[in-house]
Amino acid sequence: MRKSQLRIHGRVVSTSLALCLAAPVFAQQPGGTDVIWQDRGNAATLDIAGGPGGTERGPGTDFRFIKEIALWKPRPLHSNR
Repeated sequence: MRKSQLRIHGRVVSTSLALCLAAPVFAQQPGGTDVIWQDRGNAATLDIAGGPGGTERGPGTDFRFIKEIALWKPRPLHSNR
């Protein structure tokens, strides 16, 4: 490569690296409140078993068996007789 091409390549690489390293700085919102935990109120009134959607919005139990895929087959045991 020529010196000018190497110089341009070096500038492109260094600029790309600087932008990639600066990306997390631009992603943060200044002045926001950091929240790790939210108080959900009285723990006795929460639906622990059903979750936030409750049992009405759960996955249900209506499953249909389509086919079995055997990923592992046991090897037969051989005797040394």
